[in-house]
Amino acid sequence: MRSRITLPALAMIFMAASPAMGQNINLAPNGNPIAPFGQPLVATMGETFTAPSPTNVLQSFQFYLANNADNGGNGGNLLFEGYVSEFNTTNNNLVGPLLFQSAVTAGNSADSYIPYSFNTGFLILDPTKTYIAFLSASGLTPTASTPYAFEAFSGTDDTNPRGMFVYADNGNDFSSLSSQDAFSPLGGDAAFSAQFTSTPEPSEFLLLGSGLSGLVGFVRVRRNRATIA
Repeated sequence: MRSRITLPALAMIFMAASPAMGQNINLAPNGNPIAPFGQPLVATMGETFTAPSPTNVLQSFQFYLANNADNGGNGGNLLFEGYVSEFNTTNNNLVGPLLFQSAVTAGNSADSYIPYSFNTGFLILDPTKTYIAFLSASGLTPTASTPYAFEAFSGTDDTNPRGMFVYADNGNDFSSLSSQDAFSPLGGDAAFSAQFTSTPEPSEFLLLGSGLSGLVGFVRVRRNRATIA
């Protein structure tokens, strides 16, 4: 006799095998600019943070940008990339190799704030260390052809107790971000969000495999019944 697996039972299997979510960072934009970002002004801006435990896997992060039209900005011509790196809070600089680098992204030509999201995949972080998610136009937007291509980072009314907003006036010298005091804290926080999950245990992978096997059997039974009918 074939065992029957019900849909509620399958739902419980997948819930148990799914990584737990929690302790995300959600700093809502308030529409007020923090500072201009781009070339030839400040080329790099970001938010420092620590990864929560046990949900210490970074899946994605997000910033809000608007064209800084009040200062003659041409944000649509701005090019930048999103990054994640370990951060030294004593020397205010990047540490070690980059952990994530996005594709080149075009800036926002509108004067309203829009979100820029970056999917980091399954980036396992150390809860005892500090990291930075940041955007940089360094080396991407020539200062000669787009002298006023820059954005304004949106501020937030919320606070990030696990980090702060920082910027770097590094121009086209991206390598200088690893130098001592490359970044300066501006105070407050950017409109920034980060989504975390936990690393599945080996037993969870086995449970997920069992759930998939049961689902395949359930589908076959339903198909056989439909064929007989």
